[in-house]
Amino acid sequence: MTLTQKQYSIPLMLGILLVCLASFCTYQYCVAAATAHAIVEQRAALDNAHKQAKALARAQADEKHLAAKITRHPANWSWSEQLPVMVSQLTTLVQDCGAPIDTLQPSPVVMHGQLARFPLHLTMHTNLASLTKFLQRAQQATPVFAVDQLTIHAGKKNGDLLQVDLTLSSYVMLESSRQTGDR
Repeated sequence: MTLTQKQYSIPLMLGILLVCLASFCTYQYCVAAATAHAIVEQRAALDNAHKQAKALARAQADEKHLAAKITRHPANWSWSEQLPVMVSQLTTLVQDCGAPIDTLQPSPVVMHGQLARFPLHLTMHTNLASLTKFLQRAQQATPVFAVDQLTIHAGKKNGDLLQVDLTLSSYVMLESSRQTGDR
């Protein structure tokens, strides 16, 4: 090699080396960016799975809490057994809230598998504060009450009590004859 060739070959080799190094660094940058993006996606998926696990745990706890509030009775449980339970429970609610009940009328039992719903239509004349207290206590009651329907009519004159039409349901889990041992 001549001197001129050596002069050009060293910078050429350095140039090629720099291009290779730049290509390698670009490749490393792209790989690092893709890896960082994948890590962010995996963290988001992990956070989402964690949130779903917490929601599932809350739902299972709520299910256990609700199951504890729903009483179990024999499969032949009817309104004749349930009505005294509900009237006793409603009497306590009324005494606590000062919202007297005018009428009570049982509706037909609604069956859904082993779950029986006992709807009870009632009317009352009360003020808003007592009604609110009554509904809050009904929501917290054990055995559980559910408000199926609520209609509120204002009094005819200013200062008259509200007329409230309300359907409350009490839920009962009926045990099958196989579970109770009966035939």
